[in-house]
Amino acid sequence: YNLRERQDRHYINELFGYEDIDLLERTFGYDENKNAIEGDWLAYDSLEYFVENSDMSLEVNFQHLKDNIHYDEFIDYWILEVFAGNFDWLSNNIKFWRPRSGEDKWRWLLWDVDHGLGLDYEYGGVSWGDPATDHLAWSTGFEGPRVWGGANNRIIRAILRNDKGRINFINRFADLLNTKLSYSAILGVIDSLANILSLDIHYQADRWNGDMADWYNSVDNIRNFVLDRQQHINNHITNKFDLDSIYQVTLDIQPVNSGTIQINSIPISTFPWSGTYFSNVPITISVTPSIGFAMDHWEGTDNTTDTFILDSLEQDTSIIAILMPDSILAPSINILGVNTEQEYLLVNPQTYEPPELGDCLIMNYPYEYVGPCDSAYFDIVIQNSGTAHLIINDYHFTDELFPIVDNRWNVVDTLPIIIPPASNDTIQVRFIPWRYTNFDYWFGIRENTLVLENNDPDNDSVSVSLSIPVVLNGTGYTLSIYGWTPEWTADGPNQPIVDFGTVSIGDSLDTTIVLTSYGIEELEVDGVLPAEIPFSLVAD
Repeated sequence: YNLRERQDRHYINELFGYEDIDLLERTFGYDENKNAIEGDWLAYDSLEYFVENSDMSLEVNFQHLKDNIHYDEFIDYWILEVFAGNFDWLSNNIKFWRPRSGEDKWRWLLWDVDHGLGLDYEYGGVSWGDPATDHLAWSTGFEGPRVWGGANNRIIRAILRNDKGRINFINRFADLLNTKLSYSAILGVIDSLANILSLDIHYQADRWNGDMADWYNSVDNIRNFVLDRQQHINNHITNKFDLDSIYQVTLDIQPVNSGTIQINSIPISTFPWSGTYFSNVPITISVTPSIGFAMDHWEGTDNTTDTFILDSLEQDTSIIAILMPDSILAPSINILGVNTEQEYLLVNPQTYEPPELGDCLIMNYPYEYVGPCDSAYFDIVIQNSGTAHLIINDYHFTDELFPIVDNRWNVVDTLPIIIPPASNDTIQVRFIPWRYTNFDYWFGIRENTLVLENNDPDNDSVSVSLSIPVVLNGTGYTLSIYGWTPEWTADGPNQPIVDFGTVSIGDSLDTTIVLTSYGIEELEVDGVLPAEIPFSLVAD
């Protein structure tokens, strides 16, 4: 037993929003295995009568079929059932629906495929769970169990009687075998689901006196079926459509990241890419240049257009799209200016606590001071004076004086940053110091260079100088020493005040006090006032 959604009118309404529908199924227990869950069979029977009794090689008739079904979805549905090797099908477990208003087309629902993926089942002298069994010929022909002389596969047979439909079916099957139905892709799904179920499957075994070893063996059987299935499917397609052979197609693009390629229904952005396709079947290949690039030529074919059709593969084929920077349609980057939100960066050390991300930790041996730091934001105005979109796709910082780890510079905006032709945009850079910094050299001017990587063919790496003065916050806290224990006390507004608190001198009759100003104004000592315990100033 298992738990799954009930495919009824509520299911359709929730997913698609229709209430008044024809929801039909071929299933055992009904006259001619035809059950109307909702509505009736009149419209569907009329469509099947049309395709069964019309010349489907004619474009007008073929288009009428496509106008009444979700064509691409139906082909995917049939391919999946065939690949899985589902025998409990055709006269059973087929569901399809449409709104009775006719405002949408017929759609098929995947349902009850537990006879697929290698389930051991013998019927009519055929092992239907064997990966070598030809479910393609069975499900698209007139012979065999559950086909009923072609009564249960009229739609797919109508598609395959049309040249375009046949090519669509073969190429879509090849596309899926190269992607979603490849062994590596399906194995990833199997392993993911097995890992999820393995946490609870022992409850099933305990409840029904089962054996966990049987479950693991069943999962391995699915893996083995998928491993062997693709080779047999290729042979089934070759035999069904009387094709000569299969060949490898390898696609690449130069320079790197200059565009994408599509083969039939597969968009490709990672190269080189390889897939298997059939001879005697035309395949369509096209290139889409990235902004700032244009198609120059293909290597491996004489075609010169962005899109071309290979009429028939005769050998393993390698094709490379060669793109060039578009001299007519190209971006041009220009830095108009850099503005910061504040004149200096304020550092506010407060208490001695473990540092957190975003805190300043200032070291003045043997003591450490931790506190929050303000961030400085720079607005960099960038102009695209070219005739194509400017794309800033990467950046990095350089620092001639200090390691970058001493402070954090980063671009706030998400990459890539795209600026249309003849337009300006502003990107924001943030400076936030953190980690361990030396109290003696950390304050002062912080200078870095931002390097912007972009697609301007004449200036693809642009440097922008950034600088920010870093000062101790004169309006927040200044250093006070009590028995050489670090403590931060409140200070007055924006002035260079020094408060020593109590200085322990031990048995010594005199001591030396070093004054250092870290404020944002000049520190001027113009007098000394005695505290409760008299003392005298030796030098000033």
